[in-house]
Amino acid sequence: LIGLFPRSITGTLSNDRQDYPWGDELKMNVLDISLPGSIPTPFQEAALFHEDTKTLIVCDSVISVRDTPPAVVAAEPRGLLSIAGKLPKDLTEEESASVDKMAINTPQNRNLGWKKTALLALFLSPSAVSKDLGEYLEKGFVWSEGWQETFKAVSSQKVVVSPLVSELVFKPQREKVKEWAARVAQWPMRRIIGAHFSIAQANSKDFLRAFSFLDNVAQPSIPGTKKDDFEVLSFISKAAFGDKGQ
Repeated sequence: LIGLFPRSITGTLSNDRQDYPWGDELKMNVLDISLPGSIPTPFQEAALFHEDTKTLIVCDSVISVRDTPPAVVAAEPRGLLSIAGKLPKDLTEEESASVDKMAINTPQNRNLGWKKTALLALFLSPSAVSKDLGEYLEKGFVWSEGWQETFKAVSSQKVVVSPLVSELVFKPQREKVKEWAARVAQWPMRRIIGAHFSIAQANSKDFLRAFSFLDNVAQPSIPGTKKDDFEVLSFISKAAFGDKGQ
């Protein structure tokens, strides 16, 4: 991946796998697009395929989100526990059920913190999080009911396109992305390894299904999520790309 909105570009990827030391072992297909805007922004994503193990390796194009945090995250759980919450003393019992509280280090609380952290990373500001800045400064993240359903929608799919990527990268160049995904899906994959989140036991149909939102970009990119979950990302996309980002 050559990053999104980079200050400078250190290089670009070619589609000739013989340019790389792994060329004899891995097949390669590079997505090379330019995002619209007042200053066009280049973006690249590489898909690599290891034929012997039927493994697809990607950077940001798809992710697999599981119910439990990766072991490396659980080994240092303070970040998860802080998102699982800190309970302000001035809240009622009813209010405290939805407000972050500094949780005791238990598997249940680590999982709770993981799910909320994943939603914040994917959506920046999912619909279940209060948008009141004053409330956030006083109490931390305040969650309403419904976030569990959003996480379930994300984690129930074998692989999905991260909302950040779908809204800010793929939708503005949907036709080129669809063509690239179709080329990658020709490989007989059985497993997908992304740079983020978990490894997925998934095939070419699962991979293509993650991109099906490009056929109807007015709908949420992940089935079962709410349009309101994408509100902040849609605002950023429209500010950056205008109508071309929608």
